[in-house]
Amino acid sequence: MKALIEPGKISEEILMLDVMGWRHPKTNSSYLILGDKGAVVEPGSRNSSFVILKELKNLKLDPLFFRYVFVSHRHLDHSAGAPPLLKHLPRGVIAAHQYTVETLMNPSKINEAAKHFFGEYAEPIEKVEEVERLKVLKDKDLIELGKGLEVEVVSTPGHTSDHLSFYERKNKFMFTGDSAGIFNGKTLSVIPTTFPPSFKYRGYVKSIEKMLEYELEIVAFAHFGAVKGKDAYLILEKSLEVVEEWRHVSEELKGKGVNSIAETLEKRYKGNLEVFPPSIRAYIFSLLASGLYNGLFKF
Repeated sequence: MKALIEPGKISEEILMLDVMGWRHPKTNSSYLILGDKGAVVEPGSRNSSFVILKELKNLKLDPLFFRYVFVSHRHLDHSAGAPPLLKHLPRGVIAAHQYTVETLMNPSKINEAAKHFFGEYAEPIEKVEEVERLKVLKDKDLIELGKGLEVEVVSTPGHTSDHLSFYERKNKFMFTGDSAGIFNGKTLSVIPTTFPPSFKYRGYVKSIEKMLEYELEIVAFAHFGAVKGKDAYLILEKSLEVVEEWRHVSEELKGKGVNSIAETLEKRYKGNLEVFPPSIRAYIFSLLASGLYNGLFKF
């Protein structure tokens, strides 16, 4: 399996950007789809928006060209880049699930929660005042960008209830957001995104199975990079295998509690979680174990 982990073209019409999520290189990927109209797929964190704008300038892409900012879900490292980015894209709209749109209109609750969980890394979401520039998306919605490019909205709950993935039909490009895990291009591995409080095991599995039903040439992750060709199917199959492994670990250690699950997952999989800053990797395993436990046994 060959990973695409260097910024640049991953097809004639799609570019991958390293947008420095968590202020750390190769942590968040954003994608540009370039037809007669442009789209930003996943604006990342607040800091990421400024990286994207710098890249648009470097690529000599007119901000007026961009009409859509697609957001996969409401978490700060995926949505907080949208409001500041929108200010510089005069003809653009933020397109997302109803719950994500509501969060962008009133982000105070999620900002407080993120500050509690992630401290200095919790870059808050700015409230979007121009509500007419927020577009609600639903499963199977189709957005045409011209030159034969069509983005299909794919509802993929599990990581969160509002999670959407985005499928560009011409390139057979599936942007998974966090619906299929955290990709490590060095180890060619995937870490399930079982963060609390929204993770639901059954929904997560069904969403990956749903994406496998599409014709796939490129599977792209928010954290970090993409795979191409036959490996596009293989990486989603691996995502299913790993979340099953995590389920077995949780069932075996259920009686010993969340801390025991977290310690076991960290011991076995820590080497695959390189995308986040080193200072919070161990803490993230505690969160992942908590969400996994709740998603399996409490909901």
